[in-house]
Amino acid sequence: MKKIKLLLIMLAMSFVNCVQSKGDTIKVETFTEYPSEIDGGSCAFYLNKSDKDKGCFFMVNDLCNTAYIKINGKMEVLKMENNSTESTIEYSNSSYILTIIISENKDATDESYTLKGKIKVQNSKGETINFPFIGECGC
Repeated sequence: MKKIKLLLIMLAMSFVNCVQSKGDTIKVETFTEYPSEIDGGSCAFYLNKSDKDKGCFFMVNDLCNTAYIKINGKMEVLKMENNSTESTIEYSNSSYILTIIISENKDATDESYTLKGKIKVQNSKGETINFPFIGECGC
């Protein structure tokens, strides 16, 4: 548990250049600092392995209840709406709906696991972007 927290703190303190996903009106941006509301177990989602190595995540959650994602320069807070299966999770707020489809879930250690899958981000106008992700969760 302490090792994971230390790793998360180190990632949050890193000052690295991060990338931005392509999209016409929905731009998902990466960030390096965990929101202060997250205390304890969490999941971090990355666009690719390079971003993961640099500590640049595009979304974090507090083990599923609340998700934080930076879209068009603003940190969005979304609440879990639907978790009907182990492989699909849906979050939403008044501006966006996120659908996470997990295609691979592997135990990494006793207290952590890795994920792969796809995410769909839809805004209130119905515009949508889809892209793959890799992630890691731990407590």
